[in-house]
Amino acid sequence: MTIKIATRGAAEKILDKYDTYLFDCDGVIWIGNELLPSVKETLELLQSKKKNLIFVSNNSTKARD
Repeated sequence: MTIKIATRGAAEKILDKYDTYLFDCDGVIWIGNELLPSVKETLELLQSKKKNLIFVSNNSTKARD
């Protein structure tokens, strides 16, 4: 689901609402070997707020290690 966020207050409200965030990797976190814009900052923000991050993919060419 895509949510348009118009203000910082709206963003904070959404961030505070959920404890766990689920991300598809290929095409959302990266494309090929390139990290997409703002991904690093977004993940660091979520980690600083002690959120649970779960990464999923059906792309068998990339592995956790």
